[in-house]
Amino acid sequence: EIGVRLVGSEMCIRDRLLITHVKTTLDADVFYPEIEEDLWKGEVVLEQEQDEKHPYAFEIVKYTPIK
Repeated sequence: EIGVRLVGSEMCIRDRLLITHVKTTLDADVFYPEIEEDLWKGEVVLEQEQDEKHPYAFEIVKYTPIK
């Protein structure tokens, strides 16, 4: 929970975020803070489908602040 608080508080001073979105549901109790879509514009830079090498599909998204 402390790590999530620190990351969340630093999001407002970043000039970009590079986030990997894994396309699955996991049993977990800590998650990265929600990215506010009215503050950040997302651009998918890589999409990977599930295959023999990748057990989960995922996409990498570059977020830049909306000014």
